Formats: sequence, structure tokens, C-alpha cells
Amino acid sequence: MRRGRRSGEEGQLFDLAADPGESVDLWDSASAEPAAAKLRLRREVGRWRAHSALHTADMHRAHR
Repeated sequence: MRRGRRSGEEGQLFDLAADPGESVDLWDSASAEPAAAKLRLRREVGRWRAHSALHTADMHRAHR
């Protein structure tokens, strides 16, 4: 079975406390902690995108 990234899923994830030089990218790690961090990041980015889209849509309507 080939293990790869899902379409459009790219990133970098570092443990700055343990790896301040950012030499070990944890993005593709199967460990629970990086996986949980990625899930938190995805949720936060999703909330930001939804919030941003609402404000951008309002801005575009106001300037027509």
C-alpha cells in the first residue's frame, strides 16, 4: 500500500521545544501527537477561511 499525501495536503510541522532548529518535519509522522496537531490546525484554518469568506463577501456586496 502506498502511503502519500492527500490531494492538496502539504505542510510542515515542527516541535519547536524539542527541535528549535526545525530539522525534523513531523507532518507525515504517524504518531498521535503530530496527528492531533494537524487536526487542530485544519480546524482552525477551516474556521478562519469560513470567517474570512463571510467578511469578504460582505465587503464585496457593500462596494457594488
